[in-house]
Amino acid sequence: MDYAQWNLEKQGQIIPGNRRIEPDRLRSEEENSTICHTDAAWDKTTSHASLAWVFTNPSPFSDHQGSRVQSHVSSPIMAEALAVRSALQQAVLLDLTNTKIYSDNQTLIRVINNELFDKEIYGVVHDITNLSVLFVHLSFFSISRAENGKADFWQNPLSELN
Repeated sequence: MDYAQWNLEKQGQIIPGNRRIEPDRLRSEEENSTICHTDAAWDKTTSHASLAWVFTNPSPFSDHQGSRVQSHVSSPIMAEALAVRSALQQAVLLDLTNTKIYSDNQTLIRVINNELFDKEIYGVVHDITNLSVLFVHLSFFSISRAENGKADFWQNPLSELN
């Protein structure tokens, strides 16, 4: 797959298998997307990070949330990137093929959306890109910290480590 095709696929204009989606169908899939809020907290002294994600489904299925603690994390942006990757791995397991990811780290979202390059998180962003082909529709958005309260609540396990 060439870059142009990959970029169209990432924007939701082409789904895996080179099938084009009609604009009306794309809007319908976006409206039925699962919303995922991610967040992370990083402790510089221990190099531990608490990662969290919350899925909100538009359907009658129940919401799902999760969190985990990751050791040997180098920075706050790495922690945020790991939270997004963990959320995508969970979305694949839950078969959530239409998903919108929200993070309060604007730099991370810009890197994922190919607006910036950050060599520190290149490997994790590459993993995110590889996971993205498993989705029919996947998009990434930056939101304010205040709007990300659901995920912030779930990333508290880090405070229990201190």
